[in-house]
Amino acid sequence: MYTQEEIIPGALSHEIADFGYQAAEASAPKMDYSELDEILSDEDSSLPIVELDPTYFEQVENYRTQGRQEASHTVIVFKINSEKVLYYDPYEKFFEKSSGIDKAPYEQSKTDFYELWSGDYEERWTFWLERREQSLLDEFREQ
Repeated sequence: MYTQEEIIPGALSHEIADFGYQAAEASAPKMDYSELDEILSDEDSSLPIVELDPTYFEQVENYRTQGRQEASHTVIVFKINSEKVLYYDPYEKFFEKSSGIDKAPYEQSKTDFYELWSGDYEERWTFWLERREQSLLDEFREQ
């Protein structure tokens, strides 16, 4: 049986190939802050979607989980500075509608984020779109 992480990049790459892009993914610990920053700096790459450990929900101030969270969570990282990781959480509206939560989380210290990203028991993935390398017509003529 295949996991979503094994199926989606290949299937998505097929769908976006005509537009000159391909899906890319990597897992921590091979994927680190320098790699993530490289993706963010690359004008030909999308913002990365980063998988976080389920314990992320325990760190959201005033959010009460019901039972143990088993499912991982994803956020879209848009900036890394010397101290923090800034991101968009797709649960933003959900958090803000929950009682007691004034503002959805949008940043973590680099240390806390890395712990959530690297995962306690399993490696977490990072997913992004990148422009495919294109061959020049002259390269084909030389062959």
